[in-house]
Amino acid sequence: PATYALIGRWSVASDRARLLAIVVSGATLGAPGGLMISGWLVEHAGWQTAFYSFGAVGLAWASFWLLRTHGNPDEDPRIGEAEKDLLAESRVSREAKVAVPWKKIISHPAIWAIIIAKFCALWTVYVFLAWLPSYFSAIQGISVAGSGLFAALPWIAMSAMLYVASWRADGMIRLGRDVTYVRKLMQSIGLLGSTVFLLLVPFAGSALTAVTLTCLAMGMLAFCYSGADPTVMEVAPRYSGSITGLVGTIGNLPGIIAIPLIGLIVDSTGSYSSGFVLAAAINVVGIVVWLKFGTARKIID
Repeated sequence: PATYALIGRWSVASDRARLLAIVVSGATLGAPGGLMISGWLVEHAGWQTAFYSFGAVGLAWASFWLLRTHGNPDEDPRIGEAEKDLLAESRVSREAKVAVPWKKIISHPAIWAIIIAKFCALWTVYVFLAWLPSYFSAIQGISVAGSGLFAALPWIAMSAMLYVASWRADGMIRLGRDVTYVRKLMQSIGLLGSTVFLLLVPFAGSALTAVTLTCLAMGMLAFCYSGADPTVMEVAPRYSGSITGLVGTIGNLPGIIAIPLIGLIVDSTGSYSSGFVLAAAINVVGIVVWLKFGTARKIID
């Protein structure tokens, strides 16, 4: 929530997708990178070293963050007045704190469109995070060590595509395209593209094909971060932090639901195919809801 609020204050609409891509790529690269680094640390220096090392890096970065960042452009002495004026045009004025209008927020279809779009995209993300290593090992015959490495490749693919999608989205907005049109297009490309490749995974005849298809499925989901995600800062910029908290809470429920459900499916069928098909079907629901109710227009002042 804090990140989305900061991006909303520090960017104009034509820059937000790229800024969000940079932020998200830290997570998509950090997850596989952290796994590989921690494995090396555990093997060569003991498991405690992994905790101490990541904790020390976190403290160092937090110190830098506190010293160098500002919550609002008006507070930063390093930027000029022209830039401050430009940013001021695209954000709400700073005034006395007001109560978050939760009733209006949770009753608006556009907010639920964001939530559902996020839920549907993260369903595939959590399925891949939890089950790709075992899929590569059990179905494609890749060694346990190799399956962990191959399972990291889709995250790298997503990180690369985050920049491609965000540069394209921001470029369209700079050229005068309607922001709502761009957000709907990016989200639809992400979910639809991922759906196509998810449906092809069960037919993969080799490990290389399976890895390629899962990389493409995850890479396409990167477009979603230029779709529904930035609209949190556009439909209600004053309350973007609060709405992000709501979207994140419900949108991340697949982490609780999808992971055990896919486990039950695999145990009962002996196959991962139904899990991939289910993820594809959920993506389709996300496309329909987003195209019907999604918007980048300000709905709450």
